[in-house]
Amino acid sequence: PETAVGTQKVDEREALKNFIMQMEQLLNGLVQTKKKGVAGKLWGNPSFAMEIASHNRGSEIFFYIAFPKIYESLLQNQLHGSFPEAKIERVSDYNIFNVEGATAGALVLHSGSEILPIKTYQKLAADPLETITSAFSKIKEYGEGAALQIVLRFGSENTKKHAHSAAQKLKEGISRKEVLGKTGFWSVFWDIFSGKKKSKDQRTAYDEELAKLFEEKAGKTTFECNVRILASAASTERADALLKNLGASFFQFTNPEGSEFKIKELGGKALRKLVERFSFRLFDENHVLNLNVEEIASVYHLPYSKRAAPAVRTLKAREAAAPINLPKEGIMLGVSSFRGEERPVHIKKEDRERHFYIIGQTGTGKSSLMHNMIIQDIQQGNGVAVVDPHGDLIGSVLPLIPEERAEDVIYFDPGDAGHPIGLNMLEFDPRFPEQRSLIVNELLEIFNKLFNMSIAGGPMFEQYFRNAAMLVMEDPESGNTLLDIERVLTDKSFRDHKLSRSKNIVVETFWRQIAEKAGGEQSLANMVPYIVSKFDTFLANEIMRPIIAQEHSAFNILSRTDKPQTERGAFYLYIDEFQNVTTKSIATILSEARKYKLNLIIAHQFIGQLEEEIKKAVFGNVGSILSFRIGSDDAEYMEKQFQPVFSAQDLLNIDNFNAYLKLLIDGQTSKPFNIKTPPYRQATADNTQTAERIKELSRSKYSRPREEVEEEIRKRHQVL
Repeated sequence: PETAVGTQKVDEREALKNFIMQMEQLLNGLVQTKKKGVAGKLWGNPSFAMEIASHNRGSEIFFYIAFPKIYESLLQNQLHGSFPEAKIERVSDYNIFNVEGATAGALVLHSGSEILPIKTYQKLAADPLETITSAFSKIKEYGEGAALQIVLRFGSENTKKHAHSAAQKLKEGISRKEVLGKTGFWSVFWDIFSGKKKSKDQRTAYDEELAKLFEEKAGKTTFECNVRILASAASTERADALLKNLGASFFQFTNPEGSEFKIKELGGKALRKLVERFSFRLFDENHVLNLNVEEIASVYHLPYSKRAAPAVRTLKAREAAAPINLPKEGIMLGVSSFRGEERPVHIKKEDRERHFYIIGQTGTGKSSLMHNMIIQDIQQGNGVAVVDPHGDLIGSVLPLIPEERAEDVIYFDPGDAGHPIGLNMLEFDPRFPEQRSLIVNELLEIFNKLFNMSIAGGPMFEQYFRNAAMLVMEDPESGNTLLDIERVLTDKSFRDHKLSRSKNIVVETFWRQIAEKAGGEQSLANMVPYIVSKFDTFLANEIMRPIIAQEHSAFNILSRTDKPQTERGAFYLYIDEFQNVTTKSIATILSEARKYKLNLIIAHQFIGQLEEEIKKAVFGNVGSILSFRIGSDDAEYMEKQFQPVFSAQDLLNIDNFNAYLKLLIDGQTSKPFNIKTPPYRQATADNTQTAERIKELSRSKYSRPREEVEEEIRKRHQVL
């Protein structure tokens, strides 16, 4: 176990080094900005600024890079080449200053020889950024701010030349004191600890180590740097304390055999000048640090992990490029955003025939996506139906329906109790009597969904219900609603009347030979209350009864089946919280709907809401899958749909109105990618009036006054 832990630590350490080394790679790439020839001598090289900052409002730590605009493309390419998963955003400038408080500032300078290196990440035991961000984490959320700024540019090669020269002099036998200079810190250090009289072998061995340090400094690309630290707070004392914390984080870079940093705090005019240069990111020729890319990367690099720098603002979820062959036609789903490039995302009409699945927690953007899809379908003249358990989605769509489509709208609101729209669940096309069995089977599925019939029902319930429903539908003219099923069970004269009209020998046999002759617990008298109790949910409900007890439905959903397949236009059925309104027959719908050009767009919040059979049907049949942010259990399941591009962690953390999409393109499933979905389209006062007119128009065409419906039901029950 100890060996395993030790190996793991070594592996983590190497992974950290490799990560920071990518920052070196980025810095080396900036060599392309170096001006050559006369231009370089006359105007010098451009400068760049790399900053770590905590704003005067908020507790997060941000990483910035500022550069001349002409180098934007170059820098983005270098960043993405070194850090492929980094997200780059163009932002307005930030503010660390408390305008009513105090500011403290300092320069970070060399202490010792510039041609010797500081201790870098290659020799430090931990990520040096942790110590720096730890100092930032002590800053209060409001009224305090701080920043570390490195302004750098390519300069002369003098530092590299001097380091190479020093290494060569050591090889020639020149002493350390002479190479580094006869006075100063290093001369005293050498005299005290090495003595005046050392053997040649000892001196040579020690000088070889020193030569390695010189070569270490000179072996990599060098920049001229200004390193500044600033802090701002309500009081001078607090600002000074924050500055000292930041300054102390640079002591970790002290190299006993090499160089180190010193912090030069400024005040008065010098401090004001520092603030000005910080704000405008100006290069200061008088306070130059010559640092190589390894040294710069040790001070400034992107965070290796959230654990190492918890206050740092990090990317919550990854991004991925959209496919090259994104459709340019069809309704628009959103915008693909990757590495600063935005591309509209459409889905073709043909690919929608394989259906569209949406999952996401409350408030993540499901309804706004469906809202925009629905509006586009309506505006394009497509057939659309929206099933919305809450009513909010439909409420947002109605005001935006164009005037030219107002006549097409059926607004079915069960809550409009004064004007019920008929929906007879037993109504069927007499040309296709086989529809009766399908209706009964689906009604049994509905009861099972509502009451869990494996516990509350059983085979006897199914037997009595099936035969009662089939008997009612044998003669629709004498009554063919759910209310009539209850009458068949409770009213013998009505049942006899129905039997006299029946031509179904199986149904007749059941009622005459089984139900009416059964005794004991299975007698008709005992079974009726047990079965009828399930109907009370509907029939005793003052809102539902006038809807489901009407003889004829106000509209015919199956009318499109009368048309030849070639004449059927695409129809889009949107179902929000679809688990509430679907049964196991959803599997058949998903697989068979294509021939009717019925295209489903189904949405919900949790996979746990779905029965196993429905879950398999959905993921086995839908062509396009879109996921907003979801919970941990769902993320584990959905990860399989989005691997290897996105992980469960990405699905857990993606922002609102952002989603991951696996899109069907020309019948082929694309690699997953991220999109931004649009917000709701806002309705105006005129739009709101339009919605009311559409409701009234639909009411006048498809509903009936409640009193009229109730009177019809009453009269029908008095006939026999």
